Amino acid sequence: MSSCSIQSDGMAEPDQKVQINLNDAPASPVTLSEVVELFVLGGNKTQLQRETMSQKIIGSRVSWSFKVYEVAKDGEQYRVMSEMLGSSQPNAFGKLTVIAFLNARNSNDEQILLKLDTGKQVKVRGVVDSINLRSVVVLSPAELVD
Repeated sequence: MSSCSIQSDGMAEPDQKVQINLNDAPASPVTLSEVVELFVLGGNKTQLQRETMSQKIIGSRVSWSFKVYEVAKDGEQYRVMSEMLGSSQPNAFGKLTVIAFLNARNSNDEQILLKLDTGKQVKVRGVVDSINLRSVVVLSPAELVD
């Protein structure tokens, strides 16, 4: 599995050590909402609960929908970042974001990625690479879901 580093511009970037095949990763039914509720700062979940969830989902394949905040391209790889996701817990003050590193599978994917606007809903399938600082979930590799 690869790891991820935070760049000087605050963006996450996967380290290209060992790339897991998306289809080889075990599927996880964990929802994005569950992850947000567990990891958001100020929430009522414990460190033990967060560690247990991390062990459960890192290296697993998930399918999540979120609203787009930003799309960038570096070489052949696209970086799709979600809007900040908040918790329903009354004392939570932090937010979480998803960063998915995608390679377009075909020209249709390229067109979809080029036309994604901020606030538009997108669905991706990807391997949970890391959870950083309780605020960034990195999916790498990932792909668009039709």
